[in-house]
Amino acid sequence: HSWYNKGVKREQDNSSNNRAFTLVELMVVIAIIAILTGITVTSLSGSKSKARDAKRISDLGHIQLSLELSFDKNKQYPSTLDGLRPTYITTVPTPPSSQLNQSSYDYSPTGSPLNDYVLHIELENYSEMLKDDIDDDSNCGVANNGENDGERDYCLGPK
Repeated sequence: HSWYNKGVKREQDNSSNNRAFTLVELMVVIAIIAILTGITVTSLSGSKSKARDAKRISDLGHIQLSLELSFDKNKQYPSTLDGLRPTYITTVPTPPSSQLNQSSYDYSPTGSPLNDYVLHIELENYSEMLKDDIDDDSNCGVANNGENDGERDYCLGPK
């Protein structure tokens, strides 16, 4: 039995040594996790800017609907977006914060009486929605601040 007990003891010693991770194995796992985290964060940052653009486009649609309701009743558009409150819109939405530093949506009514307008916002990304707006990449008549050539300006007018 003595030779059997020695063999069993050696197997137990070897198995307890095999259960621990080596420093190299731990560092490899940490490196893999860091790489995956970097990839995930990078892909999510693009998603956040696209989500902010989607909110901008949605907000302009809500403002446009409120302007049309106002026009139907008053036979002209209001001189400012604040003229929509509280009858046609509870609060005038503000653009989501980003590096674009836009604090409000641009609204430019024209005509006498006010029978035309342009709603404008600059998007962070090029979007397929830009093909459906009214500006045709011409900056939709809004003064360009020199930051881009108007290719991301999203503009709406009367329906």
